Amino acid sequence: MSSDRELLEYSVNELSEVVSILYNYRDINTSLEIILQDIRKRFNIEAGTVYLVEDGNLRFVNVQNDKFHDLGEKKAYIGSELPIDGASIAGYAAYKKQIVNIKDVYSLPSGVDYTFNRSFDIETGYRTKSVIVVPIINYENEVISVLQLINIKSIRGTIIPFSRDISYVLQIIASGLAGPLQTSLDQMDSILRMVELSALRDPSETAAHAQRVGAYSSEIFEHYARVNGVAHNKINFIKDKIRVSAMLHDIGKVGVADAILKKKGPLTDSERTAMRKHAVKGAKIFDKPRNSLESIAKEIALHHHQQWDGSGYPVVQLPSGENRPLKGEEIPISARIVAIADVFDALITKRSYKEVIPMEESVKIINDSSGTHFDPDVVASFNAVLPILQLIRHRYPS
Repeated sequence: MSSDRELLEYSVNELSEVVSILYNYRDINTSLEIILQDIRKRFNIEAGTVYLVEDGNLRFVNVQNDKFHDLGEKKAYIGSELPIDGASIAGYAAYKKQIVNIKDVYSLPSGVDYTFNRSFDIETGYRTKSVIVVPIINYENEVISVLQLINIKSIRGTIIPFSRDISYVLQIIASGLAGPLQTSLDQMDSILRMVELSALRDPSETAAHAQRVGAYSSEIFEHYARVNGVAHNKINFIKDKIRVSAMLHDIGKVGVADAILKKKGPLTDSERTAMRKHAVKGAKIFDKPRNSLESIAKEIALHHHQQWDGSGYPVVQLPSGENRPLKGEEIPISARIVAIADVFDALITKRSYKEVIPMEESVKIINDSSGTHFDPDVVASFNAVLPILQLIRHRYPS
């Protein structure tokens, strides 16, 4: 780049392209994952971590590393935190609200307060070298997220330092990302408030349960979609919508009587019939959907209690004019996935009417229901991502 003007033009172009990506996504976790993927690809960066500021700490959202292709998936929901202070590089960048650019983390500049934790390198044999940490700061001068990028590579593939030009471009991009990311955070807050409204009626419908079901569903879907050859861009787009929509799967319970929702003993037949109406009531909230998110939310709310063998509910009118529950592939894939995610979380969580069922027994129940309650292919994807689901469980404790 031969001039400041050329660098500025390049920065603006990069920013507009990265920001445009965000408008396709509603879930903050998916947005940050996509941002990290995109920036790494644009600048030939080997690895990275993205953090979200929660309760005054930096929480790991996603980890990516080209040398460990499953690392991002297996680490995404660990829920580990870093304090925002001078002890770690990422914490220091957030604390000072400034970019930190280090040529080699094994040879830190003298006099700095922060240190580099080599435990990951020792455990895996990886060599972290060049690092740049970029805080994303909103219009109220609050750090909302932090990008940590590791080992930028030259055209020849050798690890090089992050140049001043790259640092400048990343600062411009981070400034532009603040608005869309804050919007995503605000949208998620609105979703959680809807869930909390439902929780006022049904004690089992907590924000943590909704977040777990949403996260379980997105991971099961991603594996299912990959196995079935869905294009990568389409996977990200649908995964984002399923995660948010799945959180609202039981929103129709706001229309069910308290005496039924809060009853500790078994329901009578008439009470069970009234409870089952929550599926139709939830779908009515998204009647005449205005976008793909509301379309998926509607089909999940309506059909997440359908069963693979046709013994679920509600009864619907088919194009043929027949009235019956859906079965098999008639059930939307989003609802087939949420059906497993919802039952799995109910099994492993204590409720007013039951104790926690141990993980091994819960997984067996899911597998024993393959081909009857659940789609066998979705059960296979559930089993494949089970280690991630167990991490999610701890990420969003009740």
